[in-house]
Amino acid sequence: MIVTSSGTAMGPAAADLFRHEGAEVLADPGELVGPDEPAALIARAGEIDLLVANLDLPASGARAHACAGATTSSCSPARP
Repeated sequence: MIVTSSGTAMGPAAADLFRHEGAEVLADPGELVGPDEPAALIARAGEIDLLVANLDLPASGARAHACAGATTSSCSPARP
C-alpha cells in the first residue's frame, strides 16, 4: 500500500497503523504536485492494493459566500 504525504497530518499515524496490522507500506513524504510525480510513485511501488491519499495541502482559499452564483470553477461571482 501507499500512504502519500507520509510525514504530515494523518500520514505518520496511517502508515504506523497499517504497518502494525502487517501491511507492506510505502510511505512517501512528497507532496506529489508535479505532473509526473504520481505516476512515478506508482511505478516505484509496483502493484498496490490500497492507496491512502493523505492530501496535506493548503485549502484553495475560496470563501463559500464568494461561490454563490459562481459561473466558473474559480468561484468568481456571476456578473448581472
